This record gives sequence, C-alpha cells and structure tokens, in this order.
Amino acid sequence: MVADGAQLVELCGAFGPVWTARVIEAVGGAVPVGAVGYGPEAVDQLHAIFS
Repeated sequence: MVADGAQLVELCGAFGPVWTARVIEAVGGAVPVGAVGYGPEAVDQLHAIFS
C-alpha cells in the first residue's frame, strides 16, 4: 500500500498490539500507523460481533 501511495495506515482495534507492531515494522517508518483501541466496557459487545 505504501508503494501505491498510502500516506498513513489506520488499523482496526481487533489487530491488537502484536499485529499493530508487525505492521509498523513492515512499513519501516515510511508512513504513520495508528490503531483504534477499545476500553473494557466494549468487551461484551465486541465479543458478540465476532462470535
């Protein structure tokens, strides 16, 4: 995506910190990488969506 002109990457919170770190490493600092985070109050609703 970076080679095609992406200027930033924004990841869904479901990626989690490990996969977010892998994406950051993969782009090698070429673009900023952000990730959405969910608080503990959203755990039940997220589980319902992904179950």
